[in-house]
Amino acid sequence: MKPTNKRSTVYFLAVLAAGIATLLDAGCSEKKPADTEAAVKDTAAKISDAATDLWTNVKNATHEQRTALSDSIGRAADNIQSKADDLGAKLSSLSGDAKTRAQDALDDLNSALTDAKAKAKDLGSASANAWDNAKGDLSAAWQKVEDAYAKAKASFN
Repeated sequence: MKPTNKRSTVYFLAVLAAGIATLLDAGCSEKKPADTEAAVKDTAAKISDAATDLWTNVKNATHEQRTALSDSIGRAADNIQSKADDLGAKLSSLSGDAKTRAQDALDDLNSALTDAKAKAKDLGSASANAWDNAKGDLSAAWQKVEDAYAKAKASFN
């Protein structure tokens, strides 16, 4: 049986969320640097492929799929929020300019997450006429989350 567009969208959202979680966990674990680096590169490649497919499916998602799409993005944002909270717990180990940069990066990430969650909620309640604009807004907001997370993660290295 050929998967429906809704199933494809939900599948790729799930793959993206799982991939992001794996990538973030790999970056926060106590593994050897070489093992972690290889795992991160492999997961990043998988996420990149899934994200490309995901945003293709988001672009092609129908208005009728808005609730499932909105909910999936919301769960992915909650997962990243959890990782941001984990990074925030590490702030006390930093000092001076490094701590200021890390705090600024976390503030940017939290702001991006708040915006992405709002865009996901907007998408879930978008009218048929506003649907395409809502998908574009969500796509732009999610890109900001990805960029802000990368910056925040780097600020702790």
